Amino acid sequence: MLRCEDLIDKVLAYNPQAEVSMLRRAYVFSAKVHKGQTRMSGELYLSHPLEVAGILADLRLDVPAITAGILHDTVEDTDTTTEEISRYFGEEVALLVDGLTKISTMRFPSAEDRQAENIRKMIIAMVHDIRVILIKLADRLHNMRTLEYLSRSKQIRIAQETLDIYTPIAHRLGISIIQHELEDLCLKYLHPNRYGDIAAKNPEKQQEQERHVREIAALLEDKLKEFGIRANPMALPSNLYSIYKKMVSRQAPIERVYDVIRVRLITERSIDCYTALGLIHNLWKPVPGKFEDFIGVARTNQYQSLHTLVMGHKGHPIKFEIMTEAMLRQWERGITTRWMYKKSPRESLEQKTERFAWLRNLLQWQKELLDSREFLTSVKEDLFPDVIYCFTPKGEVRELLKGSTPIDFAFNIHTEIGQKAFSCRVNGRQVALDYVLHNGDTVEIGTSEEQTPKREWLRFAKTPKARARIKEWLRAKEKERSIEVGLAILKSTFEKYRVDTAMLDDETAFQELIHKLGHHDREKFLENVGYGKLTPLLAVEKLLPAREFRRLKKKDEKQRKKEPQESPEVGIQVSGADDIFVHLASCCSPIPGDRIIAFIGNKRGVSVHEIDCPLVPELDVNPERRIEVTWDPETQISRPVRVRVQVMDKPGVLADICSAITAHEANIGKTQVSAVGEKTARCDFEIEVRDRAQLDEILLAIGKTETVISVERVKGIERSKLSTA
Repeated sequence: MLRCEDLIDKVLAYNPQAEVSMLRRAYVFSAKVHKGQTRMSGELYLSHPLEVAGILADLRLDVPAITAGILHDTVEDTDTTTEEISRYFGEEVALLVDGLTKISTMRFPSAEDRQAENIRKMIIAMVHDIRVILIKLADRLHNMRTLEYLSRSKQIRIAQETLDIYTPIAHRLGISIIQHELEDLCLKYLHPNRYGDIAAKNPEKQQEQERHVREIAALLEDKLKEFGIRANPMALPSNLYSIYKKMVSRQAPIERVYDVIRVRLITERSIDCYTALGLIHNLWKPVPGKFEDFIGVARTNQYQSLHTLVMGHKGHPIKFEIMTEAMLRQWERGITTRWMYKKSPRESLEQKTERFAWLRNLLQWQKELLDSREFLTSVKEDLFPDVIYCFTPKGEVRELLKGSTPIDFAFNIHTEIGQKAFSCRVNGRQVALDYVLHNGDTVEIGTSEEQTPKREWLRFAKTPKARARIKEWLRAKEKERSIEVGLAILKSTFEKYRVDTAMLDDETAFQELIHKLGHHDREKFLENVGYGKLTPLLAVEKLLPAREFRRLKKKDEKQRKKEPQESPEVGIQVSGADDIFVHLASCCSPIPGDRIIAFIGNKRGVSVHEIDCPLVPELDVNPERRIEVTWDPETQISRPVRVRVQVMDKPGVLADICSAITAHEANIGKTQVSAVGEKTARCDFEIEVRDRAQLDEILLAIGKTETVISVERVKGIERSKLSTA
């Protein structure tokens, strides 16, 4: 465990004037309130906040941020209040701790809603003080380092959340040392077999790269000296996760990933970078289209370097990244390299949003996207910084996310233009509204007064603003419809139970009725009846004598039993309902153990989807249509899932995979094998499994097969024509 004095030594090494007495007080306070608490590893709980503070000190943050790191769990996990933190350590530290404290007292309909609201609070706190997210990144990094002590299901959940949210944030802030370690740890727990294979082979490949780089450095040395350039060539390291991504994207073994020699050249001055580039291009032939100048135009996370690909040392292509020492520090530590530890970095909001446009977007979405899930989806989409620039016919520049369509462009101009978008011309040529725009396109939107937003637009709308506006319009229309349906259902039920329907048209009488039922908003009541969240019998029961109501209800139930009914899907429990029809969506085929989300449909009752199903964003237009469902632990039924395996094309590989599947008591329904590259093949299987745990065991067993490159479960709307095995 990191000692308090070790932490103080770290801080004094880069800030000799630091107020370390605050750190000592925070250590004593944290030790006192966390006394008796231990982690899953058996260590004292105090070890965690101290390690978090140590990571922050390695990033050279200021004393208030490191103090907040020591105290970050005190409000959430002990009886400590934010007011106490403010009293003992000041308002600045208290605000940081509050921004990190999860919402533990509020009730949410599902774990996903709680997660979304927690991240929403943290990110909004980050907008006002960037140190919040830096402390959270340090907290998540130490938690990932000690993830081995948690259950397998928690490891997968936490690692996936880390890969979805925290590693992209670290990338956006330019903190590569945290980003890459988090990515490697995520790979370790999400794909343990592939992680072990890469980790075992990587050192040998790295040594081979370093040998090549020493030879290249010797060739460069004389030329660099001739021009008075002091430079240090070194092998460019690859983190394990980046190697894994290349193996999957190229559908190739690790040997193919190392077919390019990667060299980082560190110079003293920016001008030396360009001189060195000219020398390199003089020694080796540059590959056309493979030069990028991130010094002249830095990336959105402030990364700077010159990139070039040349041919080649002993037949190998060489990728050079040329930067200064300052640029290297910027690459490693990102925003923290500009940290003024002698004075708290409380920039104005304008300064923050000027440096990070995505913070400005976050502020806007915070105001517009009241639903936490929508907000979280928008955040995830915008964490990836690829953008394009398109022009209006008048030459005005509009920034859009890469992959945007004319619908995104239209909403970027104005909400009304987006809602009435009917046609589009790109560079003078007519295109469809789902056409993917490219950098430099000139876009002209045609509108029509008869046009209205379509649900299918959500399939190709890329920007959060466009998606939010489309959902907003659809939600309003759904509300109108559900109110109409709710009123019709009430009238029909009143007639069936011989209740005077005239009171439904009498606003005063109807308001009195719903008030007796514990509701206050007439439209909201009718909307919930229309969605099926409230039964109209609640109203009838209040209007009829008890005996008469029981008699008519019993008669109605007998009648319904005589009618043919759809059998409900077994294995799902619906919160607050027993007789509602439930079906598992065929687009994603969820299985027990998957995180699921359910929606009240227009005709088929409740539809259950896997949380990451590609159709969920399109269906999740109105939070009112969501309904909480859980897997029934008492029911065990085999369900079909699709598994895709990338393999080296060798004899017997199919038999090995089939053996791995059947050894775990799973049936193989269908299979298809096809060649996809040089000496590689793709095997698609449809297998039947009981739950996620059984599937994970099967995937792990398949991954251990020597000839397997990658294995994954295929989810979503993709369909393959599988032939019966």
